Amino acid sequence: MEVRDKLYIGGAWVPSTGKGVIEVVNSTTEEVIGTIPEGTPEDVDRAARCAADAFGEWSATSREERSKTLERVQEALTARTTEIATLISQEVGMPFTLSNLIQVGLPRHELRGRGAARHRVPLRGRGGELAHRPRARGRGGCHHTVELPVAPDRGQGGAGARGGVHRGG
Repeated sequence: MEVRDKLYIGGAWVPSTGKGVIEVVNSTTEEVIGTIPEGTPEDVDRAARCAADAFGEWSATSREERSKTLERVQEALTARTTEIATLISQEVGMPFTLSNLIQVGLPRHELRGRGAARHRVPLRGRGGELAHRPRARGRGGCHHTVELPVAPDRGQGGAGARGGVHRGG
């Protein structure tokens, strides 16, 4: 049984301000497979403050460094894919194949795309900067992703503003 007694806040594992514990239950066997701290409103406030404090430094980091960081996160997630997909399958009852593909695979894929951001070629378009990144896809096909800026004056792309066209494959 996995016992976690701390929360990850501000880049470190820290104890919760509360005393409660949440049992993590295997949805198939109904056995307790782990425990985690029951976070409190104070823990949430502390995490939000840390995130707000970190935003200034993160936003001042170069695109190159942010891309490298996201690539390292993607590599770490890839290294633990089986472990994470297995745990998700046990907890929520999702078949391992789907857990591996959706719950772990999609974040890995998205992080890989974000980490590749430093390889994008900026293009000028109506309403601000555009970033175009063709990627090989399938048999002779290509997936073209164009990221539109969330704030055109600052040229910041966002996942919600992304669209793609898939041809071939």
